[in-house]
Amino acid sequence: MKSEKTETWVQFRCFTRAVKASLPGVWRLKSGGFLIRGRATSPATGKRIEICRATDHAAAQDAYRELQAEIARARQATVATPTRMRFVAFSDAVFDERLATDELGSQATIRNWRLILGKHLCLPYTPGSAGEYGFGDVYIDQLTSQMVADWRARMGSLVKSGVVSPRTVNEYINKLRLIMSLAHRRVFTSRNPCLDLKHLPTNPTYTEEEPNSLTPAETAVLLEKIWDVYPEWYAYSVLGFTTGLRPSSLRPLRRAGSTPDIVFMVGQGTQGARLYVRRSHVLGDVVRERTKTGIRQSITLPPCLADVLLWHIGRFNQAQLDSGLLFPDEAGKLFNARTTMRFAMPRAARLAGITKHISPRCMRRTYQDLQRAVSTPDVVVRSISGHVTEDMQRHYSSVAADEQAASIDRMGMLLQFPGRRGVMRGAEDKEPQEVPERKVTVSTGS
Repeated sequence: MKSEKTETWVQFRCFTRAVKASLPGVWRLKSGGFLIRGRATSPATGKRIEICRATDHAAAQDAYRELQAEIARARQATVATPTRMRFVAFSDAVFDERLATDELGSQATIRNWRLILGKHLCLPYTPGSAGEYGFGDVYIDQLTSQMVADWRARMGSLVKSGVVSPRTVNEYINKLRLIMSLAHRRVFTSRNPCLDLKHLPTNPTYTEEEPNSLTPAETAVLLEKIWDVYPEWYAYSVLGFTTGLRPSSLRPLRRAGSTPDIVFMVGQGTQGARLYVRRSHVLGDVVRERTKTGIRQSITLPPCLADVLLWHIGRFNQAQLDSGLLFPDEAGKLFNARTTMRFAMPRAARLAGITKHISPRCMRRTYQDLQRAVSTPDVVVRSISGHVTEDMQRHYSSVAADEQAASIDRMGMLLQFPGRRGVMRGAEDKEPQEVPERKVTVSTGS
């Protein structure tokens, strides 16, 4: 009589199984039942998933069927298909998401998004309309390239008739591109109908006749007129022209508090100041604790500019002193950029005989020309204004504090505004209030 075959066992992980598989991926266990083991690739992650566990089946065929069912289940575990959405619902979701993650930036950007979505892109789809229309009620997966092209052509005709400007339409196009790109990446649509969507042609914002910048001579004349007509904006204008900082970075500067943005270095007389640029303000009372570009700056100011700022502070009323701001309005609050310098600077320019049309942005544009007139190296120019266009140059360059101060001092000589002159002339129109004495010498390091 033929003897029964003796099973040979081997230790595998925490199991004692037979050396030889009963069926592919199935081994008998010494304790009873079977060990099933297999692998499958997950379509959701692209990674290999291992199946390894004991079963109580008495027959190897039953254990094998269970293994194959587990492998099939792992291969079918795909990502859930997104629910079908209309354009208005998806665009609102994109806006809410970017708002929650603070990707929209300033209050002006948030307001712009709301306006473009609510008043333009999310209008009902009515291509036969005589005016604007949008894609609000269109399903994302039904929005086609032809529909987008027809909409662009309609907007182009409105531009020709003067209803809307091409730059405004191009803002709509930017938002539409972003929304549909996200919809395509998130599988709400199998194609992106905005791949070939181009901007409308525009004329240059600034021309040789209207560059929104001033020559050194014009800048000096303008500052003189601002001194005569708007002395409260003299220091603000001087700081803007000599540093090239954005108005949104100048308005929220703090002169007091636990983290002042201007620190005067006092020893034997005024030795200059250290300016920290790390906040921004656009609309309302909201101040962001970051700059527009996310870059923090530290600028060393020379004595002539520090004296102008000290003279400016000396003219403050009690509400302005209590505010802690460097450029508060008369009530000690952040001033409204749209109703102050936006009108004050062009008016001062007209009174000074300057025929160019300018805005407060001219300070940033003029700064580049002023620095070029005093032969300041490009790397120093960028370190002051924060207008970095060559990242590697900045990465491998170290700008000393005295280089920054010296370049601004040369512009002070060019524009003829020595600080002592500002203090002397300040006494003519208003008795300066006493500025608290600062005895602590602060290092120039940031």
